[in-house]
Amino acid sequence: YPLLLGASRKSFIGFGLKDSRKDRTIGSITSLIYGLLNGAKIVRVHDVEETKQALQIVESIQNLKANS
Repeated sequence: YPLLLGASRKSFIGFGLKDSRKDRTIGSITSLIYGLLNGAKIVRVHDVEETKQALQIVESIQNLKANS
């Protein structure tokens, strides 16, 4: 079965940052990318546009690496 990752805005992100702020966008996106690079196939996110941009950057980096 494919692995679903739903880490967006979860409390562990605040614990990892030692911060209780509500804005956990960067931590959510970082967790998502880590999960995708380690086998997650389906993701649930709140910040769709920001996540899309981050994934485009990761894809560009991977393409540069593959072409060098």
